[in-house]
Amino acid sequence: MKINMQIVSGGALFLIGISLDFIFNLIAAEIKVQVWYDENRAWILMIAGVLVLVGIILIIGNLRKDAKLKAEKKSNVSSDMPIFSEDEKYLREQLACHQENHRQLLKQKSTYAAGEEPLYLLNQIAAEEKAIKEIEQQLRK
Repeated sequence: MKINMQIVSGGALFLIGISLDFIFNLIAAEIKVQVWYDENRAWILMIAGVLVLVGIILIIGNLRKDAKLKAEKKSNVSSDMPIFSEDEKYLREQLACHQENHRQLLKQKSTYAAGEEPLYLLNQIAAEEKAIKEIEQQLRK
């Protein structure tokens, strides 16, 4: 997974902003400067709010940029793909189905010892191979 530093820094600013008031309150109570904390609490909260907003802006901005890049990649991929007629699409779908069935049947066949495969399984494999060849010939035309 790719870690994006803009999201990490945005998240860090967001968390720091949210916890800033709590942290200053603990520090003030610990070092006996509660009066200073009470006098400057509005500024602390304002700074915390700004940090939270900057963090949110960084995160949202990055998510929007990623979404734009993904949309551009999808549009580029679709423009590079060849355009097939409906019949050709149908044949390609059929070919993919027959190839998948053929793979599954071969996987089943591999579970049997050599020469012990059931006849129905061998017949199904042969039928799938024949169907694949016929469709490939139709696609070449």
